[in-house]
Amino acid sequence: MGGSKNHSVVPGDTLSGLALKHYGSFHHWLLIWDVNRSAVGPNPNRIAPEVLLQIPPLSSFSATQLEETRRHNAWRNY
Repeated sequence: MGGSKNHSVVPGDTLSGLALKHYGSFHHWLLIWDVNRSAVGPNPNRIAPEVLLQIPPLSSFSATQLEETRRHNAWRNY
């Protein structure tokens, strides 16, 4: 994705923490997971250290996608 940043996961990183750091809202963790599912795997609560994640700019997502992250905050289901 154009303008994406890369982030190498370190122990203690979480998708919600990365979303807060890069997007200003922990709700947007789902956006990071959607882009990186092949690297993260089926459980977003388990991201391995040294995995390289893409962090696309928030502007690359539609208004619908952004709203969906606020409504679908289901990390506890994994």
